[in-house]
Amino acid sequence: MYVIRHCEAEGQSLEAQLTERGVRQAADLTEFFADMKIDRIISSPYLRAIQSIERVAGLGGQVKHPSC
Repeated sequence: MYVIRHCEAEGQSLEAQLTERGVRQAADLTEFFADMKIDRIISSPYLRAIQSIERVAGLGGQVKHPSC
């Protein structure tokens, strides 16, 4: 199990997007997980969290967004 905080975002609001650095960090996460079998991803419904894991989710695994 891996616990990952969202990548760098423009703020803490529900709709805060990733910064350019955050987008690069998300790409690094995708590279890190590329050779791993992913069964499940649990993410908050906040935009910054979703943007942080959407490319990793493309590698496989079911994504769940429980309410906060």
